[in-house]
Formats: sequence, structure tokens, C-alpha cells
Amino acid sequence: MKIAYMILFMLFCWSFVVTAEPYGTGTQIPTLNLSDQYDQKLTLDTMTRLIVFTNNKAGSDIVSDALNGVDKDYLITHKTIYIADISGMPGLVRKLFAFPKMKKQPYSIYLDDGPSFTKDFPSEENKVTLLYLNDLKIQSIEFISLPDTVKTAIEKGKDN
Repeated sequence: MKIAYMILFMLFCWSFVVTAEPYGTGTQIPTLNLSDQYDQKLTLDTMTRLIVFTNNKAGSDIVSDALNGVDKDYLITHKTIYIADISGMPGLVRKLFAFPKMKKQPYSIYLDDGPSFTKDFPSEENKVTLLYLNDLKIQSIEFISLPDTVKTAIEKGKDN
């Protein structure tokens, strides 16, 4: 009988895991234990205004185009963090192609290879997710498909 109750309890708990919703407006961003392509730890603080998030190659290419030619302090100056979920990328591709390309970028790309820390970040196929923050709480979310729009968002922010 105890086993039956244990199984029911486990199924009940699993239903919450399976039906978890992506982060939305009002969600507080939790502590993210991520490192960038240079093995530097993520510094996410209350001054962070924008998270640029990608979890697909098209989104990554959009951000790469948007940030082409910027200096290493560009994202820091604009209180922006760039996070990429690379969990779907095969290990050999990461090692031979993705990491060498990322290491050529002057700005930090924080990497989630789990995706344990970004699994609840909202996303749309072939787009970049912009999470506008105030005191680490999501104020609004946008899904962008144009590099110029991403760069404008980083530079101007969003009036909330």
C-alpha cells in the first residue's frame, strides 16, 4: 500500500514538472550559474536591464549580426546579458566549430549546455528572445527576427 501511495505522489509531482510554464511578465529571474566562452562566471545583478536569449542557430545568427563590430564592453555598457542555450548542439560541433567561433567574439556569451538554467525561458522558433528586466523581474518579453531590431533594443531599451 505504501508503494502505491509513493507512486501516486511521484506522478503528482511529475505533473508539475511536465506542465511547467515558461517565464512570463512578473517572473523573478533566479540565480543563474552560467559561464561565458572565456569561462567567466555570469554576473546578473539588479542593474541588468535586458537578457538577450537564443536557443537555436537562427537566433544565434541574428544576434551575431546585430553585434558585429561591437567592442568587448558593449553589452556591459548597455546593462545587457547574452545567454545561449547550446544543449541541442552536438558535442563535436560545439568543440570544433561553435566554441572557436564564440571565442572570436569580444563580448560574453553565457552558455547553458543543460538546459538546466534556461529551460523556462520563453522562445519562438528562429527568433531571439528579449527579456526586459527591472530589479531582475521580467517587465516584458519580445521575440525578434531582425538584427537591427535587436541592436536597437539593446541601445534604447524599452519604456515600461
